Amino acid sequence: MEFAGVSNGRPAVYALGYCYILGKGVPESFYNGIHKVQEAAENGLEDAQVSMADYLYVGEKIKCDYAKALEWYKKAAEQGNDYSMYQIGLFYERGLGVSKDLQQARYWYKQAEENGNVIAAEAIVRIDGQ
Repeated sequence: MEFAGVSNGRPAVYALGYCYILGKGVPESFYNGIHKVQEAAENGLEDAQVSMADYLYVGEKIKCDYAKALEWYKKAAEQGNDYSMYQIGLFYERGLGVSKDLQQARYWYKQAEENGNVIAAEAIVRIDGQ
């Protein structure tokens, strides 16, 4: 399927998901919206992967699941998403869904910094002081 010249219509499916979540132009339905966001994420859309991770991390309107959030952050990080790299570092630093591992945290913070995340440097200093 193709929407607006985009293979798989990933951005369109993602946008439709947020229309449902926010009730913009369609009846508000978090359930329908999150399923559309997940569909776009499963089809490789980086923004949708980050959104799924954030929803699972925060646990607002969806059950908090750090392990699944980490999986989505890693998928986005594979595409170069510096925010996701930072979040992975945070998960390892705090032991969220994984065993606490400051070496892994430092690695991911460094990846985030090298990809343009400006707050990752502060995190590196913080964990180097532990």
